[in-house]
Amino acid sequence: MRHLKKSEGFTILELIVTTALLGLVIVGGMQLYFFASKAFVLGSNKADLQAEMHAAMNRLTEEVRLAHSLQIGPSKEDLIQIVNGQASGDVERFYLYGSNGSVYLETPDGKERPILVGDVMGTDYRITFAPVSTAVPGPGDPSQVIGITLESLAKDLEYALSSEVQVLNLRASGIKGDPSGGAIVFTKTFTEEEYEQARTIRPGCILFRYVYDPASSQLYALRQFRDNYLATNPFGRLVIKTYYTLSDAALSLLEVAPWAEVPVTSAFRAVAELVLLFA
Repeated sequence: MRHLKKSEGFTILELIVTTALLGLVIVGGMQLYFFASKAFVLGSNKADLQAEMHAAMNRLTEEVRLAHSLQIGPSKEDLIQIVNGQASGDVERFYLYGSNGSVYLETPDGKERPILVGDVMGTDYRITFAPVSTAVPGPGDPSQVIGITLESLAKDLEYALSSEVQVLNLRASGIKGDPSGGAIVFTKTFTEEEYEQARTIRPGCILFRYVYDPASSQLYALRQFRDNYLATNPFGRLVIKTYYTLSDAALSLLEVAPWAEVPVTSAFRAVAELVLLFA
């Protein structure tokens, strides 16, 4: 009698167990892939968001740095009502503000220019302005430093960025308005009223008080050189700060030694005339 050869292979139970294990491995691998992919995309989006916010902050600081007057308010609409009630003449005004999750700059021609658009990154942005107290404020300037905070509010894209800007060109008595707010209005030119107030705003300026007439073209040229060139870079701002320090020291000297007026003012005039050659 012939015997059947024993067949070899998987039993049905073994196939079921093997298939189940293989399925678990595949599902686990796919979950790991999707998790890693999601983490990569989220990390990439956050990096892009941070880059966008840093670029926006650079734009904001450059706009504000050369302001001649600056006022903080809760919103652009509130600031418009405030400035419309001020008799400040025909002044070109700029507005920086947040609206509907985005940040905008409105130029004097009325055009709204986006700085940060929330829809691009899928988040809402919030901007906050606040004056920053300084340990040693400049003469006649209660606050010349403004703090700017940008925030991304989306759950997976939360991020905050802060910066402080020293506004050296203010023609009014420091930063005006609320202690903090979501909008500012500022000018980059000065009014006749602000021009006339320059003596009280900068009482420590020896060139203004002793060397040049307040309405002289030389003084105007020096201011333009300061605002448009020196104030736009760190070295220039150091030069401005050094000048006001020396000016204060010279004025203190003249109070106790009036006889030194001629040599002191002559020295400042000589330096100013040298600067005017390059202005």
